[in-house]
Amino acid sequence: MGVYSIGPDGKKTPVRDSKGNPVKSGRDVSSSTSAVPSYDSFADFQKANPKMAGFAKGIADKLGMGGLLTGDPSASRLMSAGITKGADPLATAKQLSASKPVVGNIDNDHRVRLSLPPKSKILYRSDMMPALVRPLQNTNGVIFPYTPQVIFQHSADYNKTSPTHSNYPFNFYNNSSVQDITVFGNFTATSGPEAEYVIAVITFLRAVTKMFSNADGALSGNPPPILRLSGHGIHLLPHIPVVVNTVSVTLPSDIDYFTIPSPTGGTTRVPRSTEISIGLTPVYSRGQLRQFGINQLASGNLISSETGGFI
Repeated sequence: MGVYSIGPDGKKTPVRDSKGNPVKSGRDVSSSTSAVPSYDSFADFQKANPKMAGFAKGIADKLGMGGLLTGDPSASRLMSAGITKGADPLATAKQLSASKPVVGNIDNDHRVRLSLPPKSKILYRSDMMPALVRPLQNTNGVIFPYTPQVIFQHSADYNKTSPTHSNYPFNFYNNSSVQDITVFGNFTATSGPEAEYVIAVITFLRAVTKMFSNADGALSGNPPPILRLSGHGIHLLPHIPVVVNTVSVTLPSDIDYFTIPSPTGGTTRVPRSTEISIGLTPVYSRGQLRQFGINQLASGNLISSETGGFI
């Protein structure tokens, strides 16, 4: 008893497999008419092809989709919501960036950072570290968890002289300058550690707008410290030496607040979303200015985490 197909003219034509032999039963049609095997589940594929299955599962695990191959329904629901199985929301928040986050590797971390110079011995780099700024030690300064808006401006100043009976003035170059930089970012607090970090950021920004006083010992009388602004790789914000001239913190009235215990006693309320605007002034020493050159700048050679980079 063979298997036949009926054509448009009503004639029967025997069904043949890939080798040209007549198919004897309908059960053999799908398997015999195709040279590509099919499997009911990944487990069946794994039994027939253990090496290929291991290779496929390794790739899926790296992409966070291993549960889909094994038929895990919870993994399917998580993936449809854009969440990988076992995801840690706090760990994910540490890597928020629109460019290339490399958490733990400062040299390759592209997140925007405002930090103390490498050899500084104050605040979170101090041997006697103040309690409120301690969370900044692990991130080497203030890290913006969400890519902030950064505005900087370059200008060249010309003096104009307009002779009598002339249509156009004469322009004489005076000088060039880099205007103040504005950084506007958002900080969120959904847990105790995140709220502590927001407090550390605000405390740090308050401190770096103040001069050192009598209680600071040998540093008494020194102006506010020069910081480093970096982010987005080595050429866009190349460890720019800056001083903080303005800090604006918005504590919204239409949002919930997170209450945490303070390391100095009592409790502190932190908004779940805080907007912070920072005004920065680039500063370069006379020694740095002697090293400046147009070709050096265009070649990317004026970048240093020690002395600060030119923009």
